Amino acid sequence: MTPAAGSQKIDSKNLLILALLAASAIALAPQCLKNALTSTTRDQRILETYGDQTIMGYGYIRERLKGIPKPQFFPETRYPYYGMNAHVVFPNFPNVIDPRMLVGINLRPDDIRTTVVAEAAPFSRQTTAGSHFSAWSFMTKWDYDLLNGLAVEFESAPKNAPQIQATLLHSPSDRRVEGQWRWEGMEISENILLPLNPSIKNVHTRGSLPFVLFLEIKSKDGSAPPPVKTVRVMGVKVNLSGYTLIHQKGYCFMALKNDFLREEFARPESPWRIYIMKHVNIQKIRDELQGRTS
Repeated sequence: MTPAAGSQKIDSKNLLILALLAASAIALAPQCLKNALTSTTRDQRILETYGDQTIMGYGYIRERLKGIPKPQFFPETRYPYYGMNAHVVFPNFPNVIDPRMLVGINLRPDDIRTTVVAEAAPFSRQTTAGSHFSAWSFMTKWDYDLLNGLAVEFESAPKNAPQIQATLLHSPSDRRVEGQWRWEGMEISENILLPLNPSIKNVHTRGSLPFVLFLEIKSKDGSAPPPVKTVRVMGVKVNLSGYTLIHQKGYCFMALKNDFLREEFARPESPWRIYIMKHVNIQKIRDELQGRTS
């Protein structure tokens, strides 16, 4: 029988070479596996898996935990997208999170200030004598500490200061009122930023479940107000109000509650004072804290 087209004849010399290579591979496999497992420490492997200043920020959090006066203390950790349980990577620390310390991992400047959360989509509009009503829906893609404003654009500038009322519902199928606001006497042009006071707090990612927003514009003189053209929902991912930033490295930071700082620096023998002064690397804050100890 002749060999099939494309096949190659393997002589005894080639067979011997292949056999030797196979035997070498089998003999070396355990040593290669051992080298892969022993070339790094457990801590280095965890660092590679969970990141230094990215992913879960294992490296940065580990450094901040060094010398912490209270073993049962684990900081609240925040990320650009959604919450991750960083404490599970530190088995020697408790599952109880203490919000007096806040650690941010890989957070950009826009993550800690007011920015656009969503462009609302209109699904109903109605104009009557002296008023304009519109209904909108929007979705929150990530976790936000606050929804704190509505950036509203009108088709044209209102002739006088109208009364504006907004109502936020939980969802199209759940008509619970999440918030209701009213603004009066505001001189506005075609664009206005309406502050939400009180803000909506702790808004978590909801997948494809939208909020529903109703806007009603009423004119004082009975004339038809201009229609609302666009609505942008404003918010803050990570709210640092009430915190003092004491350490920064790249896009990571550690912050402490202001009242916590005051209490600990009012106690001359507080171990937290020593810990904080070892970690603070923002010169302005270091100078202020040193002034409290002198």
